Amino acid sequence: MKSGKLRTRRKGPEGKLTANLDEAWRKIMHARKGCEYIKCGGTWGLQGAHIVSRAYRATRWDLDNGLCLCREHHIFFTFHPVEFEEFLVGYIGEEYLAWLKQRAKNYRRWKAESREDKLKELRYHLEEVIKLKKPPVWATYRMAGEKKRSHLA
Repeated sequence: MKSGKLRTRRKGPEGKLTANLDEAWRKIMHARKGCEYIKCGGTWGLQGAHIVSRAYRATRWDLDNGLCLCREHHIFFTFHPVEFEEFLVGYIGEEYLAWLKQRAKNYRRWKAESREDKLKELRYHLEEVIKLKKPPVWATYRMAGEKKRSHLA
C-alpha cells in the first residue's frame, strides 16, 4: 500500500459496473430538484446523499436510502452525524430510519448478475424521471412531508 493512499478503486468490469450504479443512483437523487434540508431548498451544487452510509452494500443503491442535498448541507451533515440524525428523525421519522438501518445491516454480496439487474432498474427509473420531467412518485412523499410508509404499516 502506498503511503497516503487509503484504498484503491476496483478496476475492470466490476469497477465499471459499480461506477455506473453509483452514477445512476446519483442522477435519480438529483431529480428531486432541490436541497431537501427544510431550511434551505437550494438548487445549486446538488449532490446525492446517503441516509445510511454507502459502505453498507445492502442499501447502497436503494432509492429509499437517499436524499438530494446542496453541497453545503451534504458536507455539514457528513461531519455532524448527530445533527444529521436529528434532521432525519424529523424528516422521515424515527421508525423509518430504524427500518432503513436494519436493512443496511443485512449483509449483501452483490453478484454481477444482480448488479446488472439493479442497474437496469435504476436506468428505468431515470428514464421515467426524464420523461415526466418531475420527481417520481416515490420521491414526492418526502417532499410533501408525509412520514407514514406503506411498507411499515
